[in-house]
Amino acid sequence: MLKLGMRAIVIVFALISLLSCNDSGDKAYRIGELRLDPYGNAPMAAVVTLSADRFLSVELSIEAEGRDSWSTQFDVPAEQNWELPVIGLFAGRENHVTLRFFAEETSVGEEHFTVQTEALPEDFPEITATGEHNAQEMTFVLWYRTPAARLETVGLLVDSKGEARWYSSFAQANLAPMEIIDGLIYTSDAKSKVFVYDLLGKERQSVDIAEHGFTGIHHDIVKKPNGNLILPVDEQDGAYTEDFLIEVNPDKSSLEGLWDLKDVLPDVADVLAGTPMTQTGGDTANENPLQRSDDPIHNNAVFYDPNDDALLVTSQRIGVAKLYRSGGLHWLLAPQLINFIDDVDHNGQSDSLEAGYTADDPSTWTGDFLTDNEKSAAYSQLRYPINGKPAQNYSGFEFAYQEFLLQPLDEKSDAISSESELLGLKDHADFAYPFRPHAAMVLENGHLFLFDNGLNRNFGAPMSSGSYSRAVEYEVTPDSSDGFGGTVKQVWQYRLSVEADWYGFSPIVSDVDELANGHRLIVFGALGSSILLGQWADAYGSGPKGALITEIDPSTDEELHTLSFERTILDNYPNTELSIYRAERMDPYQAWR
Repeated sequence: MLKLGMRAIVIVFALISLLSCNDSGDKAYRIGELRLDPYGNAPMAAVVTLSADRFLSVELSIEAEGRDSWSTQFDVPAEQNWELPVIGLFAGRENHVTLRFFAEETSVGEEHFTVQTEALPEDFPEITATGEHNAQEMTFVLWYRTPAARLETVGLLVDSKGEARWYSSFAQANLAPMEIIDGLIYTSDAKSKVFVYDLLGKERQSVDIAEHGFTGIHHDIVKKPNGNLILPVDEQDGAYTEDFLIEVNPDKSSLEGLWDLKDVLPDVADVLAGTPMTQTGGDTANENPLQRSDDPIHNNAVFYDPNDDALLVTSQRIGVAKLYRSGGLHWLLAPQLINFIDDVDHNGQSDSLEAGYTADDPSTWTGDFLTDNEKSAAYSQLRYPINGKPAQNYSGFEFAYQEFLLQPLDEKSDAISSESELLGLKDHADFAYPFRPHAAMVLENGHLFLFDNGLNRNFGAPMSSGSYSRAVEYEVTPDSSDGFGGTVKQVWQYRLSVEADWYGFSPIVSDVDELANGHRLIVFGALGSSILLGQWADAYGSGPKGALITEIDPSTDEELHTLSFERTILDNYPNTELSIYRAERMDPYQAWR
């Protein structure tokens, strides 16, 4: 008779249990069928319902003929009817999905599924990839399209090879902004609601700000470390647009902060495009299509800096402002010309434009301060915020933008003193102001990083021959004596290497980001004739017609990976515009890890 010791009996029992787990009748888990697009919002995502009695891990791989296999690993909770995500399927192909389950490091089962996906919509852009990046990550892109002359926003996930592996198909066509935060999609109906979706298209949370008197959520959604959201919004029935920021607690729907940007930022329409200053309710917008009569600030990005509980606000009209939590202005990066105004008779219109201004003649769009490339005598009256001279006492001094405007420095850290360069009428060899910027943020090194679109650069015509765009990094040193203003030094910039400046000119949208490896992700979101098709093509001639996303090593300026998007023009889509507002490098399974 065979005799076994207690230790041997335990080992035999463990082996029997393991074999039992792998037997089809008694697995360590129970699994359902694979369902494609389970919530009707993501045609290339699938889900498998899984019930596990103990903690497992899964290795998921996706294969398709003619494509490199792709795999990832994540954990499975001990939970009933858990939705196991399958994200990253190949479009228009038979996909073979394999799930390998492990308890600790021991295999406890393997499942196989086959799923056929539909081809991408025919008006999707042609995407070309060069270079390499971490193949486990993908690039999330917010793309604006205009099928049937209707603006739509589409979220795209593009792999390192340039292939679309996921896209959104929300029932509401114009959900924007669309941000990736912690692996989830934060988006808005562009009215009063914020929605949070996962990449399966499942709604996880929503919040409505209408009860607080605001609407028109636009451009950005920022999540603070405490979970609160900062939202650029409009005041319900307000005379202006894109001029407020609010902070809300999404769990309680409570209002935690409010900032009226008109208290700190000015109207500069008279110097940017040579149009009359803002006149809400007037008909100046009809006289000149460039005039945004109710949008003098056009806040297009906000960044929360936890180091000092402050806000970085990007104004497409003005520049970049840093605000204290209280709402007071800390510093302002903008050409110093905005310190002045030539409206001596206080009629809301630039005096230098009243004689000879013609909406159809770009040569009249700039004031007479450009005559000799120096400040005209007319530009001597101080400019105040849109809401007027602040009642707030700024450390005892009378409010003047000169107190807040950053002093530019050259490469040797000496103050730039040329009047034309200080005013922003021309660039210094070591420094250039941003014009019509987007996406200002703070880098890990504490520097300011933004996309400088360059529209109306040096207060010239919007589409001048020297127009160019760039990503730019500034070192800002705040004034320690009173906490207002300071100095700014340009320490790095990146421009596309192109045969003509305008080939690298992205006048609208665009983005910058810092990756975990210290590299920069730069989005030139609207190159060449990708927008305003007939007008821009007529003005510029041949050239790019799309967008470009590139990963740059700032220590070498080497392009490590590039995604080029070119708009598709077909008989069914003869006027499809293309612009990419934002892009983020992400792990598609982050929300499930």
